[in-house]
Amino acid sequence: MAEKWKVAAPVVSAQLIEGESLAEAIERALDEDGDLRGMHFTGETLDAMEGGTLDISGCVFERCVFTEMDFKRLSFVDCVFDKCEW
Repeated sequence: MAEKWKVAAPVVSAQLIEGESLAEAIERALDEDGDLRGMHFTGETLDAMEGGTLDISGCVFERCVFTEMDFKRLSFVDCVFDKCEW
């Protein structure tokens, strides 16, 4: 009998950090060899990302635009994308 897979809802904190732009947050995370966690971005545009790999978890992206991105270096876990353009 085949197993049934279920898509689980993302785990996102009720208290997300706002205020920093997406580009600034990514640059800071890459500079600190850290991850991007628990942040909320609205109406941001990210044209490209330079640098190493980045793990992004528990973030919410609303009406964000991602262009010319190399997604081989990005990992999204438990993120919500609402009306975003790829």
